[in-house]
Amino acid sequence: MAVQGSLKTIKIPELFSLLHQLRKTGVLTLVTETDERSFLLHRGDLVYATAHDDTRRMGSYLVRLGLITEKDLNDFLAEERCGEAYFGQRLVEAGKLGRSEIIPVIEAQILDILGEALTWTSGAFQFDDGEMPFVVPDGAVSTHSVILEATRRADERNKTKSIFPDLKVVLSIQQPVSREAQSDSETQTMALVNGQRTVEEILYSSNEQESTTIATLKDLLDKGILETLSLQTALAVSSGAEELRDLPVAPNVPGNLFSILNSDCEKVSRIAAVLALDPNLAAKVLRAAARGGQEIPRSDLSLRQIANLLGSFELRSILVPEVLRGLFFSKPAPFWKENWEHSVHCAQVCQSVAKLSEYPYPEEAYIAGLLHNLGVFILSHHNPQRYRSIVMESLTEKKDIEALEEQTFGISHSRLGGLRAEKWNFPRRITQAIRGHHSTDPNAGTPLLHILSIACGLANEHGLQVGFHPALPQQYKGALKKLNLNQKKIASLMPRAPRTAVEPVA
Repeated sequence: MAVQGSLKTIKIPELFSLLHQLRKTGVLTLVTETDERSFLLHRGDLVYATAHDDTRRMGSYLVRLGLITEKDLNDFLAEERCGEAYFGQRLVEAGKLGRSEIIPVIEAQILDILGEALTWTSGAFQFDDGEMPFVVPDGAVSTHSVILEATRRADERNKTKSIFPDLKVVLSIQQPVSREAQSDSETQTMALVNGQRTVEEILYSSNEQESTTIATLKDLLDKGILETLSLQTALAVSSGAEELRDLPVAPNVPGNLFSILNSDCEKVSRIAAVLALDPNLAAKVLRAAARGGQEIPRSDLSLRQIANLLGSFELRSILVPEVLRGLFFSKPAPFWKENWEHSVHCAQVCQSVAKLSEYPYPEEAYIAGLLHNLGVFILSHHNPQRYRSIVMESLTEKKDIEALEEQTFGISHSRLGGLRAEKWNFPRRITQAIRGHHSTDPNAGTPLLHILSIACGLANEHGLQVGFHPALPQQYKGALKKLNLNQKKIASLMPRAPRTAVEPVA
């Protein structure tokens, strides 16, 4: 049974103390409008913590503490597809680590993740009671002692935020300095600055005290040795994990998910149906499934199979934060209805055209259509008013939307979406579809890109375009020719594609 509430009503330390006193077993999820943390408790004591952030996953702590190498971690992830909560157990079962070695890693992870959560000024929580779906390691971390240490770290993090209010800012080296001219602290800190890491990631990777590292960063910035990247550059080079997490889902999604997750009925097919109607949520789930780096087999590349692949425990950990944000932070979001309609229609038409052209993976085509405009969601989320204005300029003055994006943000939505899909380990063909769906050469495309060109062209003919694309009519006709399809027959697909519902893909 799920219990929800506001962190204005009960503070995080009080919440943990209550769960400890009641000896509860289950998952506690904490969220803000832009962040999330999950904690697993067994009889009131902490077992695991997760942050859905690659720098805070258990594997990174194992490397950080010197228990395994980066290569060991990557090799194991390539062999084993498993969720975060199972990772320590799988390592123990594989003989990579002993159970006693896991406890310090868990404690370091919990302290780091909880310490950051204690700096939040607002948020919401949900506690789901139930037995753990994995073996609990001996010697779970004491909740009381962790709270005390995490509170001390939270005080330190608040001081850090007074210097760097935005810890997500990306830093790069502007003026290289010889090692002889650097202090030891500057040398260690500058080694962590690579033009891709955020301040938060640098603090995590540093072996020095947080206060020392943050003072060094501030000093290097003041001297002009380091610089913060502009928005468009940061969009192109940063990991993008935070972006994907922040992207809003459709307004009706949280309520639908809440109903599904708290029902006794079969959940996976119903969740797949929700994913099929929401590009951003589908992208979040696909990223979780692809996190290990091993490409998902094309035979498994359907929304239902991906949900099954993740399993109910990890799937729930992805969906519960979306529910909490929708229920506790309901406000007008930079969610663009036109792009949502365009994406869903393209997905439906892609699946129909795939079947009509005997493409062997219609579910893959559906996902490609659903996610092809992921870059539009990212750009419009960062600056919704400015993005809407350039779309209107594109449509009214017949200007290429991608050229306007490059002028305004320094990157087009297809290029940005392709970069993100690659960083998130999306399946190769899905990444190619996102990156190449505005390719002007029909002879250079793949069958999947031809299918997507037909879907985009058909949506454009029915007024469901996102900006003006001068080459789209040529792409549309070239793709029809390549797949040997009749334009009149294809046109009949669009009216049958509903705007508010879709059958779950198998």
